[in-house]
Amino acid sequence: MMKFKGQELWLGFAQIAVWLLGLVAPFVAEPPALSPSAGSDSWAPLAQFLVTFGIGLFWIGARRLRLRVWVLSLLAVSSVVGGLVALSDYRAKSLNWSCEYARRGRLVVGWSMLPDAAAYSRRERSTCAELIEDSGGKTETIWPRDQLIFRHERLGWFYTLTVVLLASAAFLVLEAIRQPRRRSGGKTKRPGLDAR
Repeated sequence: MMKFKGQELWLGFAQIAVWLLGLVAPFVAEPPALSPSAGSDSWAPLAQFLVTFGIGLFWIGARRLRLRVWVLSLLAVSSVVGGLVALSDYRAKSLNWSCEYARRGRLVVGWSMLPDAAAYSRRERSTCAELIEDSGGKTETIWPRDQLIFRHERLGWFYTLTVVLLASAAFLVLEAIRQPRRRSGGKTKRPGLDAR
């Protein structure tokens, strides 16, 4: 049995995770920001950690269970189907729960406006994007802060789930390809035992 240093093994998992996330990232845009001043509150590092952690768990379990190619393929198909459903839901929620702000990106919006903002919107007949622009990007003056945080957190978790599922699907396909093929009947010839 080969022994690996924990740090080197974790580094290998992290490198695989970075490669997988690079493969998946073009399909999944980061969630809209909570506010223009919030800066980069990226969910990507969490997704990277979870993918790395998942690869490590898989590596431990796969070595003990010796999963067959069909099991890995079934897991890969399940992950890609789950990932595509999550991606579709994430994109729909991301568009419905945010508005464009001055061509600088999308900001999360709430579901019920504060009374002053609602009156202003009715009076000026403003769109969501116009309301945000008129407020200088201060969405908390239009919608309650708890609604903004709720939606921002949900979008972040949908993003993370989508990325993890799609990266897992790619990883499982690679593992299935890497597995040695068994001969028909699933038996291998064992020297000395078959010569009876």
